[in-house]
Amino acid sequence: MIGGTTYEEARTVALFNQDPVTASNGGIANPAGVRLLLGGTCIHNSSTYLLVFHLMVVLTDAQIGTSR
Repeated sequence: MIGGTTYEEARTVALFNQDPVTASNGGIANPAGVRLLLGGTCIHNSSTYLLVFHLMVVLTDAQIGTSR
C-alpha cells in the first residue's frame, strides 16, 4: 500500500495466514489455503496515520477549492 499500513492491518493478515486449527489466538478461517502478503512504504502508528489523513484532507480541499 502506498502511504503505509497499520499495525491492525498487519495483525489481521498474520491471523489470516495462520492455520486456524493450530493457532492458539483464533486464526481466521481460510479454507482455500490462500496466504496474504502485506507491504507498504511504512507502518503507521496513530500519530503518523492522523498526519497523513490530515494532509490528504488539506490537499483534497486545495484541489476542489474549499477550505476548512
